[in-house]
Amino acid sequence: MCVSYRREQSIKRNPNVPVVVRGWLFKQDGSGMRLWKRKWFVLADYCLFYYKDSREESVLGSIPLPSYVISAVEPEDHIIRKYAFKASHTGMRSYIYNRSSVIGSQAEHSGMRTYFFSADTQEDMNGWVKAMNQAALMQNHTTSLKR
Repeated sequence: MCVSYRREQSIKRNPNVPVVVRGWLFKQDGSGMRLWKRKWFVLADYCLFYYKDSREESVLGSIPLPSYVISAVEPEDHIIRKYAFKASHTGMRSYIYNRSSVIGSQAEHSGMRTYFFSADTQEDMNGWVKAMNQAALMQNHTTSLKR
C-alpha cells in the first residue's frame, strides 16, 4: 500500500497492481492560495496517485485512501465549484501489528489533510466518489481481518 508523498519523495506506482479508475480531476492545492489545478489521477492499490498529464511519467503525489472518507462538499467547506467532492481524514490511527501484539502506531502526519477535488461532470464525480470510497473501505476491511 502507498504512503502519502509529495514530489520531493518520488515514488512509483506498482505496475503489477490493476488500475481501478483513471482520468482528469481538478485538485485544490494545499497552499494558502487555494488554486485549482487539473491533474491526471490513477486509483490503484488503495491509493490515489496524481500526475501532470496522462503519460503518467512521474508521480507528483499520492494519497492513501484508507482512513479517509470521500463525500460531497458541504456549505461550510466554502467550495463553489460544480461537481466538487472531498477526501476527509477520519483521524483514526493505523496500528502496526506483529503477530499478536501492537509494535507501534502511526499517528496523523502533515499529509493527512482534507483534499478537495472537482470533476468535469456529475457522472464522473459519482464514479470517482464510489471508487475511492470502495478502495478506502476495502483496505479497512482487510486490515480488520488481519487482527
